[in-house]
Order: sequence, then structure tokens, then C-alpha cells
Amino acid sequence: MSDLPAGSLLQLCSVDIVADTACSMNMPEGVQALIEEFAVLFEVPKDLPPPRPCDHSIPLMEGAAPITMRPYRYAPVLKDEIERQVNDMLNNGLIQPSASPFSSSVLLVKKKDNIWQFCVDYRFLNAITVKGKYPYY
Repeated sequence: MSDLPAGSLLQLCSVDIVADTACSMNMPEGVQALIEEFAVLFEVPKDLPPPRPCDHSIPLMEGAAPITMRPYRYAPVLKDEIERQVNDMLNNGLIQPSASPFSSSVLLVKKKDNIWQFCVDYRFLNAITVKGKYPYY
């Protein structure tokens, strides 16, 4: 951390933990200590978050009908990958079956390390959502 000028702000966005410690050699000692101290925060989630005292809902515009989207056409390889990821998330408890009349399409985005990132396209749901009066900055 001594290489940084006083008052610098350091933001840690993502950390890949690798069995080989070669990549952690380049990390400043202070950052490495923080990662080890808060290792629980960097673990992959295994289940849904715990229940909260208040349930949140998405307020919709007056008279909005449920959104039902036809799925995109996928190449067989992408379709298989989507099914695999959905099954993994169901088995791990990260998602649960739903009988909601709303639906959104999913996309797979290839990351730099050639892993497919699962993304849900909520644009149509966002279009009928009541906008907040106090936006977050």
C-alpha cells in the first residue's frame, strides 16, 4: 500500500482465488490481508438469502399486464449451456421454481475467461415499473 499516495481510494471489484499463489504475490500486503480477513464475502453463494422482516415488491404502473416474452432462438450449444446453468442454480438453491405470469428472456454473455455469464433481460419489466421518486446515485 506504500506505493499509493496518501488519501487514495482503493476499490476491489473481483478476486479469483487460485490454488497457485503466484497471482497473490503481485497484490499489496494490505489488500491480501483484507481478502483473507473477509474471505466469507468472496465465497460463491450456496443458497438464497435468509428471510427478511419485510418483503419487497416491484410496483407496476396502473393497468400493466404481465409480460410474457417468447424465448430467443439459441444455437444448440447455447441452449444446452442455459439448461445446465439453470439446473445447477436449481440444485444449489440459488433459484426456485415460479408460477408467475411474468417472464423474461435470458442471454449468455461470454466473459474474457471464456465462461458464459447468465444474464436475464428485464428491459420489458423495467418499462412498466413505477420509477422511484428518490433515485439512488
